[in-house]
Formats: sequence, C-alpha cells, structure tokens
Amino acid sequence: MKRTNALPRLLTSATALACVLASQAVAQTGVASLPLMPRGPHAVGTLRWVWTDAARPEVLSQSRASRRQVAVQLFYPAEQRARPVRAAYVPTPRVLLDSEAELTEAKRRVLLGVITHADSGAAIVRSPSRLPIVLFSHGLGVPGFSYTSFLEELASRGYVVALVEHPYSGLVELFGRIVGLNTDSAWTRARLLDPGIRNSLKASRTEVQAEDFRFVVRRLKALDRIGNRLDWSRLVAMGHSLGGTTAAEYCRVDPEPRACVDLDGRLGWSWPIYLQGLVQPFLYLRSDDLLHAENAVDSADIRKRIGYERAAYSRFRGPLCDYVQSGTAHMDFSDQPMMEAADAAKVVSLAGRLRRFEDITVAFLDEYDRADRPTLAGSAGKPGDWMQDCPATMVRDSAAAPRPQMGTRGDL
Repeated sequence: MKRTNALPRLLTSATALACVLASQAVAQTGVASLPLMPRGPHAVGTLRWVWTDAARPEVLSQSRASRRQVAVQLFYPAEQRARPVRAAYVPTPRVLLDSEAELTEAKRRVLLGVITHADSGAAIVRSPSRLPIVLFSHGLGVPGFSYTSFLEELASRGYVVALVEHPYSGLVELFGRIVGLNTDSAWTRARLLDPGIRNSLKASRTEVQAEDFRFVVRRLKALDRIGNRLDWSRLVAMGHSLGGTTAAEYCRVDPEPRACVDLDGRLGWSWPIYLQGLVQPFLYLRSDDLLHAENAVDSADIRKRIGYERAAYSRFRGPLCDYVQSGTAHMDFSDQPMMEAADAAKVVSLAGRLRRFEDITVAFLDEYDRADRPTLAGSAGKPGDWMQDCPATMVRDSAAAPRPQMGTRGDL
C-alpha cells in the first residue's frame, strides 16, 4: 500500500484557477479569497513560536537523545492597525521543499503566494475581561495551516486559538529542521501497513499529543504579554481527526479544560475514553463521510464502530452533543477541499460547509463555555440520548445516525 500524504492533495493544477473563480463569486457568496474572510467583530493577529520540552524525550524518534519539540501558532482578537502586516498562509516555507510535500515548483509558488487575514505581531485586543482560549490539534499528516479559515474565524469572534503543530504527525519546521511523518521513522512507516499496529500507533500519538497540550498551557501561562490576558477557567480543547481524539484524550487526563470539541476524530484511538468518559461538555461534530473510518470493510462494521462510541456515552458525566452534519466529508473542516476545487460553484459549496461547521462549534461554545455557567452543568441527557445537550440554536438537520450495537473490545 502506498502511503498517501495530505499535503500533496492541498494543491492541484487547478488551485490557482479556483482561487480566481472564487474571488469572482464574492458578490453573491462573500467568498472573496482563500482562506475565508473572518466574520467576527475583531481583527485577527498572529504570533508563532517553537518550544522544547526538556523534560520529555521524543518517543517518536529513533534518537534517544531527542527532546520533544512543538511549534505553536497563536491566532487572537487583535487591535486594528492602519497598516497590518498580513501573515503568510504557509508560515515556514521550507516545509514545502521537503520530499514529503511532493509539490511541483508551480504548485509551490501558488501556495507561497497565499496570505492570511491575520496581522503578524499585532497587539492583542484591549478588553476589560480576560479572553477564552482554544487549544487546537491538527489531523495526522495534515499541515496546521490547512485550518487557517476555521481558526481565524474563532479568533475574530473573541477566542485566542493556539494551533499546536505536532512533529511526526505532519510537516513542521523545528529550529531549521523539517520533521514529517517519516522523519527518523522508517520503523513506523513499515508498521503503518498493518492496520492493527497502525491504530496502536495512533493511540500512542494521542497520549503524546495530549501531553503537548499540557506543555503548551504551561508555556502560555508563563508569557507576560499573553498569559495574563487569558481566562484559564475558559480553556477549550479542540482538534480535527486524530487531533480531535487528542483533544478528547487531553480532557480525559486533565480536568482544566472547560469544554472539549472533537471534529470527526475517532474516540477508538484512545480506548480509555470509552472506559472512563469525560466530565467536560463534549461536542462530537462529525461529517457523514463515515467511510473515512479506517478498516471499515462494510456498512455493518461502520455502524458497529459508532455503536461502541455511543454505548460509551453512559460514562460521559457532562453535557454531550453528537452532531452529524449531512452532506459533508472528512476534510471539509479544513481549507484543503476549497484549495483543490476546480470551479467557483464547488468552492462556494465547500465554503458553506466550513461555515456551517464554524457556526455549530461557536453555538456549542456559547452555550457551554460562558463565564457565568458552572463548570459541570449537570444537565446531561439520559445515556444514549446524544442530541439532548445540543444547543437549541442548532438547526436539527443532523444526518440519520445508527443506533448503538453492543460488542466486545476485540471486535474493534
């Protein structure tokens, strides 16, 4: 089986045309550029760091001397400047030169020409109250910048968002060194061909990446110009795909997050979540592209996997909302499908899907991350009633979902 990277799919030969056509459609759609224009009341600023956790070895590397490192890009509500310095879409261009990127020179030039709506180095917005914070984890093999539209949208609505880029889970530049899925990991690459071992490795990644979240929280709290502006009682863990499972695992092992959002990530990549559940309000926001589930050989197998997750909901002690948005696909939470689209109509459709995901997420956070709400609402629905705690502001167009089917762990 040939390994497939997410990054090569980010650009096709039609990307430039799609961006031009999308710009022409602005009058009727508001899709003037990629990434999408943030809709919130705030300007958006951005900062970026690379940090080393000297206390942790890099367990995903073959080098025993390696220490764990992460890159962090912060998106935040910012003061509007007369002459903003708009940040590049790809913050570290050298990653595009890596062999794992597999980009032609023409495609690379197109990507490097994209800029964001975020003002690099802008001052954080002046506010009488502290700001809520979201930790965000990307999908396996998906570059962090692919989520720029989603994260800028949250920042424009008043959230400080820390995008945590995990080495060995996607291309990231760490102090001049490019680290990708296969860096120092020939042994991992060989084992990814075995489905059982692959899922085991994903489980270990969620544990490592949850610790990345804890490390980033400590570092952010220590930053004078940032840490004292954040409301740590309103910390949210969020992620997409494997990053969504990472967010759920972080909420399981650490009581500090106030709420947890999993964007289409399988809970089965962290088996203890099945056994223990979560105490925080939990949004499980899914596409209905159920066939993205690995090793699902037929629809019955898919239904059984979903059944395990929903049967485990009896152990979730906070409010939960399992919401399936009809007519969507696994990567629709990111910019990638829009970047690949070949015509304006497709870009407009995909932008609408992403906007819907953004609005559902914000509706959930508005309901369960308010400063005046108790940490544990105590209003969770009866076991199995997974729509009970979806905010009333959500339109109930959730796709029909199969009912739980009990089984044994060995069936996974």
